[in-house]
Amino acid sequence: MKITIELPDALIEQARRVAHGEGATLRALVEEGLQRSLGARRRAPRRQLDFPSFGGTGLTDEFRGAPWSRIRDEIHRGHGA
Repeated sequence: MKITIELPDALIEQARRVAHGEGATLRALVEEGLQRSLGARRRAPRRQLDFPSFGGTGLTDEFRGAPWSRIRDEIHRGHGA
């Protein structure tokens, strides 16, 4: 597949020099970089978000299982939203 992307001139020139020095093509260098970048993202651990709790037990029975829209509306009820 052919695509067009804009990259900084200095980055392209550096990449061309490296590719030429290694006897490779710019395409091969870009492909390798994308594969490495995507591979690193797949291997990166997913960060868990730690939501603080203040000693409660979660949602009240009234809101347990309720859609977010209902909870949100209740939070903002009386606040002009």
